[in-house]
Amino acid sequence: MLTFYRILLKKTKTFSVNRILPFPSSNLIFLNMAYLATFAGYNVWRSTFHNYAIDKFQIDPQQLGIIFSLASIPGVLAFCNGFIAHKMRLYFFLPLSCISVGIGLIWIGVTPTWHYLLPAVILITFGFTSFYTIVNSIRLLESNPEEVTLSLGCLKSLGPFSSIGAALLVLYFLKPLGFNLFFILAGIGVIIFGVLAVISIWNKEYSVIHSDLRLTINLWPYYVLNFMAGGRSAIFKTFVLYFLIHEYHFKITGTALIVLVSNFLGAFGYLLIGYLGKRYDKRNLLTIMYSGVALIFFCFCFVKSVFLLSMLFFLDSVLFSTSVITEGHLKKKSPPQDLIGDIATGLTLFSIAEVLTPLLGSMLWELLSFKATFMLGSILACISILVSRKLND
Repeated sequence: MLTFYRILLKKTKTFSVNRILPFPSSNLIFLNMAYLATFAGYNVWRSTFHNYAIDKFQIDPQQLGIIFSLASIPGVLAFCNGFIAHKMRLYFFLPLSCISVGIGLIWIGVTPTWHYLLPAVILITFGFTSFYTIVNSIRLLESNPEEVTLSLGCLKSLGPFSSIGAALLVLYFLKPLGFNLFFILAGIGVIIFGVLAVISIWNKEYSVIHSDLRLTINLWPYYVLNFMAGGRSAIFKTFVLYFLIHEYHFKITGTALIVLVSNFLGAFGYLLIGYLGKRYDKRNLLTIMYSGVALIFFCFCFVKSVFLLSMLFFLDSVLFSTSVITEGHLKKKSPPQDLIGDIATGLTLFSIAEVLTPLLGSMLWELLSFKATFMLGSILACISILVSRKLND
């Protein structure tokens, strides 16, 4: 993967190392470390919470449903980050979001009853959604228009790597430390890196920007594509693994291997699309990507080979990186003070679709068949093809 970074840089005619590389040579090194730490902390929570809650508190499905319903609220209300950023300077809002994730993790580690898990989960998801909007806004502000997709691709490739890192932390440290101490240390780590991230932006002009919230007709393709992406993501995450396990009896080792490989391919996909987005027409690139997604869902309706289905799963991991282009579109369309609000609004629409689509997909699965659910994913991708043609420079 390191070699791929170097190839990207050699192929780029004009670039600034300080603006692109998420390596120690970058002046955003602490921001990138905070990105890894925050995403790793979030993935630690997602991957261990079920076991922790059931083992320690013996919570039932109804209680678990309440917790995860509350967990979706900050994502749905992500547009409120525009209001917060309007009142709070960026160099305060950035560490505050990481501190929120860290305190939530620590809270989970020290909570005496399951009821106290509720505010902890809200703190984690609020902090994570806020951090996502802030860090992507900073990358957009740091990048020039010619390099924006490459810069975002390099940043977002750290997300899948953090998932792998979180899995390794759980594998090697959870058992010797125990759930409580593990969550506490994870929370402290996120807080430390979040505070250090301020070093990366302290002397930047945009660090004192007061952002705002807005809805503008000029960004309607961005809004619709985010909503479609949320629906596509929800269908894939909710039903594809279930389909492979239920219909083809995938074992836990096979499932873990598929998820591990998909994370590596996801990182590669962000890098690849970031590079291609710099060289080729973004609308044509999105058309190809969404066409691939539509074909993947269509094939899930009819392909019977486990090997081919696994390959389709991996291909979707590479094509998941459309946000590199859609968010890069904001570089030319949004004033600096509106970036956080615009990304937050897109995240809200993404989250709403993530909540609603599984409900519709499960109804189609029960009333018709799994093919109807996957055809819904294909239809969403086809709509995205049409909308992506409306993106303009």
